[in-house]
Amino acid sequence: MKKRGVILTAFVIAVLITAAFVAARLTDVRNTFEVHIEDRDAASAQLSICGIQTSLNGKGRNFSGSRKIHCEGEGELWIRFIKGPSVRCPIGYVTNGAEQDFRYVVKGRACTPI
Repeated sequence: MKKRGVILTAFVIAVLITAAFVAARLTDVRNTFEVHIEDRDAASAQLSICGIQTSLNGKGRNFSGSRKIHCEGEGELWIRFIKGPSVRCPIGYVTNGAEQDFRYVVKGRACTPI
């Protein structure tokens, strides 16, 4: 009877540890954002989601980054150029816990999801 209790306890602990790893993985989901600019160099690319600003890494014509999403909603990327006006790339609906990849190409004043 004692052996059965030890086995049951070990099983319950294993289930709890597995559940903790699954929960940790769900909250660690990162979403990627990439921008390629075709016709001129940019100074920076800024991501705004859920009221939080994040600068994307890169320079010139390629920028990228990743971050966790802790909300349900929409966002935007702002591409600031060395010369000329900024370009806004609207980001569609983002979901907490979902793994999403967002890729854009900017040409002129147009930002196109790819």
